[in-house]
Amino acid sequence: MGLNEWLTEFNRQVFIEGDVVRVRLLRTNFELRFEMPNRVTIDGIKEREGAAYSVPIRMRLINRNSEKDVRGFDGRYINPYWLRRFVFDLANAVAWMEREWDLMSEEYVQKVENQEI
Repeated sequence: MGLNEWLTEFNRQVFIEGDVVRVRLLRTNFELRFEMPNRVTIDGIKEREGAAYSVPIRMRLINRNSEKDVRGFDGRYINPYWLRRFVFDLANAVAWMEREWDLMSEEYVQKVENQEI
């Protein structure tokens, strides 16, 4: 699979299954799993912190072949705000590269978005 196919297939690599969100890392045997905390934990944090709360989520890096955690990534917790910041910063970096390096025309974007995937 070439890079274009890899990126085109990316939208098929995110799976939401109840209390777990799985993001496959293409061309690897790994996936990131984000797990919802239990309801008691969520309610306790909301009650303790008031209106300005943030509930950490469990993030795991899994070897899909063995279904085991990768050492060092076995259930780390992350504040969803920092995960959001990372995704937004990554999107901003890609937008800057597209614009400043003139990598992609608007016509191309429209063409790809109109294709049936």
